[in-house]
Amino acid sequence: MADKGKLYIVAIPIGNQADISERALETLKAVDVIVTEESSAVKSLFAIHGFKKEYFVFNEHNEEKDADYVMDFLLKGESCALISDCGTPVFADPGKILLQRCYAKKITVVPIPGASALMTLLSLSPIDIRKFLFAGFVQKTKQERIEELKKLKTLRVPVVLMDTPYRLLDVMEDVADIFNDKKVLFLYKATMPEEIIKYDMAEKIYQFCRQNELKGEFMVLVEN
Repeated sequence: MADKGKLYIVAIPIGNQADISERALETLKAVDVIVTEESSAVKSLFAIHGFKKEYFVFNEHNEEKDADYVMDFLLKGESCALISDCGTPVFADPGKILLQRCYAKKITVVPIPGASALMTLLSLSPIDIRKFLFAGFVQKTKQERIEELKKLKTLRVPVVLMDTPYRLLDVMEDVADIFNDKKVLFLYKATMPEEIIKYDMAEKIYQFCRQNELKGEFMVLVEN
């Protein structure tokens, strides 16, 4: 019986492609299969770094079935690398079910750390973050989102929020409304040429976003 393969959790750049580590590239080139959240992410790596590899798109809407498919490779002794569309996998992306099955079957999991949008945001923080809450993606509807933000405000610890680019203005408007007396660290298109970093009152950050019609990847750390 073949030895079991290994699953590598590989961080890739969040924007600037020069941020990929040598170890990450070596791992991606060495594994048998790359498991990716988006085909565009792996195709970009192939084009920039001049290599090709078998890959499989891991769909969050079909994670149970896709995890079974990847497990077949691992149980046959093939090595796999899991990547997200950008940054560090699993944290706010698919992969948890696959990891649960790997641990259950005693398959070795190897982290290949690197770029992380969250750690990039926290590294810029003038706010005391010895304790903080990662709230992640907030509710989609305005009423539910406002209720969630009100509950978060009662916790009295800094809060990290993120959402999709097309909800940036909606989220920042509600943050400005609920945390109107608080400052916010705002990170937009991290590591990209269009990168914006601002630290100001929540209302001023919202007005800046609205006036400049911002629509892109973003994260915020709310003073609380």
